[in-house]
Amino acid sequence: MITQDYQNTRKCLYTRIRTLRKKEHITQEKMAQRLGISRRTYANYERGIHAMPVEILARIADMFSTSLDYLVGRDLPPVQELPESREAYDRTGTNRNYHGENLQNCQP
Repeated sequence: MITQDYQNTRKCLYTRIRTLRKKEHITQEKMAQRLGISRRTYANYERGIHAMPVEILARIADMFSTSLDYLVGRDLPPVQELPESREAYDRTGTNRNYHGENLQNCQP
């Protein structure tokens, strides 16, 4: 059974990948070429029709110089790595990244 958290993570993943691609002015065709797959396959991945293999996700993270954790909305570092000024929000229950940005809307 697929949980709501899993569906939200997938939605966030595909939203972030699409947003990063568009921010860099890269077409789906160009992304597919860089990944060595067809445009149709890439489009199906980006729309969430098919799950992306880990190898593809890792290559996308490398292309955009980001982490897999960022792509899925899990980019809050452990408490001991937070600067002192950031400790106030580290475990408040709000999904925030290292910079204090709210990740509920899944935008980069």
